[in-house]
Amino acid sequence: MNEDQWAETYKPVPNHINNTHGYSIDGCCVLFETYGPEFDYVREMAITQPGHVWTYMDDDNGNPCIGLGIHYVNRIGYFITKIPANGGPEEDCIQDSVRDEWSMVCPHCGSDAHILIQVTSWAELSIGGTDDLEEDNEWDDASLCMCSGCQHSSTVRTFRLAAERSQ
Repeated sequence: MNEDQWAETYKPVPNHINNTHGYSIDGCCVLFETYGPEFDYVREMAITQPGHVWTYMDDDNGNPCIGLGIHYVNRIGYFITKIPANGGPEEDCIQDSVRDEWSMVCPHCGSDAHILIQVTSWAELSIGGTDDLEEDNEWDDASLCMCSGCQHSSTVRTFRLAAERSQ
């Protein structure tokens, strides 16, 4: 389940205390802060309505995800939802994946967490060394691709076809 599917399923409620935080859905802030009156409210909700409180945080690899309950490590903020969680394993950590974002999975192990792609980029050579021009990296279906989990490598096209077959 990705973040959009999570929001559609559990329906985060607007932050009625302070509507100025960055995470919003349909123009309405739904993220509660990690301190002060907003966090006091989140803690109260966790006690009175278990299953309605979620933490927006970074996972062990630094990727944003949503976890059920109150977490403190790597937290960014909290959500409160209209629909409670049912406690299933799919609620452990909700995050977008390479499959969701790029329609790619490893054809060998099925992982869609981290995929490396060999890209073409420009650099400026000068007497003092080199400078990356920081322009968009270019890649296409023929570019070399590698799963960072199992180290399987093939082309981007092969990884995309694997995603199509696994749906």
